[in-house]
Amino acid sequence: MKLRLHANSIRLRLSQSDVLSLNEQGVAESAIDFGLAGGKFVYRLVADENTASPAAEFFGNELVVRIPREKAIAWTNSDVVGLRGDQAADAGTVLRILVEKDFACVKPRPGEDDLDTFPNPARAGLS
Repeated sequence: MKLRLHANSIRLRLSQSDVLSLNEQGVAESAIDFGLAGGKFVYRLVADENTASPAAEFFGNELVVRIPREKAIAWTNSDVVGLRGDQAADAGTVLRILVEKDFACVKPRPGEDDLDTFPNPARAGLS
């Protein structure tokens, strides 16, 4: 699972095995190990029966994004690319949350790992 943070937004891009894990176990998780420099940062996506819309929380060294279980299961079993939602933040701002399937690059790039990604529909027209 890839994590992108930009301005006031969170974007999680799930590989095929992440999507399968979310469907079967209700959770997909990744971590960054900083070693002696600061421990481990964990980011997790949870399909939650008690969540009405995408929501995120940060505590300790963990970022947890929750999405409604029913929507998560429907999404994992469909061709729909992503789920999105907004969460109210401080001072009237909004945290944008996007969860999407990770597609292979249209054009292969050195150092880019396309293993376990979803086939890119844009590649179909390329020869």
